[in-house]
Amino acid sequence: SGRRQHIGGDSREVPMSEITLRPRPGPEAHPEASESASLGASAAELRALLGVHGSPLFVLSEAMLRCRIREMGAAFAEAGLGVDTAYSYKTNYLPALCAILHGEGAFAEVVSGVEYRLARALGCAPARIVFNGPHKGREALALALGEGALVNIDGADELDSVAALARQAVRPGSAPFRIGLRVSPGAGAGPWARYGLRREGGDVAAALALIAGHPGLRLEMLHVHAGTDRRAPAAYAEAARMLAEASRPLALAGGGAFFGQLFGAELAQIKERIVVAQHPKIGRAHV
Repeated sequence: SGRRQHIGGDSREVPMSEITLRPRPGPEAHPEASESASLGASAAELRALLGVHGSPLFVLSEAMLRCRIREMGAAFAEAGLGVDTAYSYKTNYLPALCAILHGEGAFAEVVSGVEYRLARALGCAPARIVFNGPHKGREALALALGEGALVNIDGADELDSVAALARQAVRPGSAPFRIGLRVSPGAGAGPWARYGLRREGGDVAAALALIAGHPGLRLEMLHVHAGTDRRAPAAYAEAARMLAEASRPLALAGGGAFFGQLFGAELAQIKERIVVAQHPKIGRAHV
């Protein structure tokens, strides 16, 4: 499979094997990214770029990108929470952008086989990939699980498929598949309520029972996605409360998605309201 790349106004299918990047320097090589002041391009610089490349033109500030991910990590660290940031590839999977964020320590959060293979092509280890989404495909599931990525199960049917794959893969001394469960945020979340396992109908309890009795599965995460572009701290507080309630018998870590520009007062309120119940084998949450 390939990915359409636009180069100099032309486009062509590029095999995934051709997507290679030099390793990006780590945070210590970019002290300027810690400066919060004027990280964007000036109007004159943008006009110069437009003169060379034409319009429309997408411009990425590497310094601002590094600054933002560091601000988010620092906010949770100050609250004493062990947090790993997993970047959502579907938001923007430009290889250079993803490589910058991996250089800053971010995990990859992917929702398709194409995105999973891109993360692997960029050098992201399977243990640092979280595979979410309602339609992963059996081939992509088998690949990710077999390589040791963490796969969040989106529903009962997918859990049955993964359990079947695990039964086929179980060998003496083999590691169990690393999985999480996506929990529905409930009726108040509007269209997002249809995704994930419902607590009210017993779906979560049934899934936990199946996993507990399966030697080829290891539960490592509970996951919730309460909606898109939600900035209100109360939404994240409710999602954290719901996961804590669902995980009470297990003391598992929770995970969720955060809007990219939740900084300053909004992020401060979120970190104050979120309580993460940590499992001794995990010890961290993914955001």
